[in-house]
Amino acid sequence: RCSSTRRSKGRRSCVPSTTAIGIAEVQALVFQEVLKQEAALVDPARERYDAGDWKGYLWLVPRRMRLDRFLQIADKVTDTEFWKLLAALWRDTEGPSRCQGLWLALFTAHRPERPCLMTTEEHGRLAALPDPATLYRGAARMNARGMSWTTREDDAAWFANRFDFDRDSCLVSAVVPKRRVLACFDERGESEVVIDPRWIRYEVLDRARIAVGARRTIARRERQERASARGRHRIGGPAQR
Repeated sequence: RCSSTRRSKGRRSCVPSTTAIGIAEVQALVFQEVLKQEAALVDPARERYDAGDWKGYLWLVPRRMRLDRFLQIADKVTDTEFWKLLAALWRDTEGPSRCQGLWLALFTAHRPERPCLMTTEEHGRLAALPDPATLYRGAARMNARGMSWTTREDDAAWFANRFDFDRDSCLVSAVVPKRRVLACFDERGESEVVIDPRWIRYEVLDRARIAVGARRTIARRERQERASARGRHRIGGPAQR
């Protein structure tokens, strides 16, 4: 059946629909334009890779893929870059317990320049850590034996409260020999201590301490934010007037 018809001198004649032709032509033009754009498109991550900008490359791929991409470039980066990138990836990762064996292998890699893993201040914290050290961790119960701990019980309680789905989280403590400590990080003010958790024994603390410690951590952070805001106001205010 014709898509459209018209009468001409009493006869019915079939004429192709001009509307249908127009849509088909537009679709073809759009498809050709898309192909041109895709051919001309340069992947920004690939640009960084080709330039040897390894951190820029990793930070342009989705977070869930960064650890895999880091493994792919590990033999291309310098020893200094390896440790600095490892520290940056660790701080940026959510839920490292999912790949704990891999993280342990990376933190215990036999590569020179290992001091580059931490800042000067963090090396000072590591040196000041007692041996053994009492550390705390807040996590889902199935992840209690993890790598990320802290010297402050209240911070661990905040994490336990954060992951307390169906009351499944726990607050634990452990006395850890210093030889099991892999790094100290304090960029986010959490007094984080990364350890090799194999062979350590931990104690599950009373659940009531989770809520109490979490509230204290929230209050402390709010005080710090207010103090920081006042400092910015004092510094920026007169210069803007």
